[in-house]
Amino acid sequence: MVIAVWALLIVLALPFLPRIEEPLKVGGFSSDTSEGSRAAVVLQRELGFSPSSMVLIYESDTLPATEPAFQEQVADSLANITDLSFVRDVV
Repeated sequence: MVIAVWALLIVLALPFLPRIEEPLKVGGFSSDTSEGSRAAVVLQRELGFSPSSMVLIYESDTLPATEPAFQEQVADSLANITDLSFVRDVV
């Protein structure tokens, strides 16, 4: 009985096999309409960023971005990032 159920499930899954690659590709689980996806398009089109660029956005509920304490915390979080072999530049 168990084998029959598995066989039935495999037969039912066959029509979906040609499309299985689509959601499994890089970025396949993200929506093209998400804020992050739209931001990536703007960064590539307007600023010439590479698709492999990583953008970090910092925010605080208590400190404005202009505060030295905020900027110090951001700098501290990035202090060792240039030691990574795959990091070319930090802007």
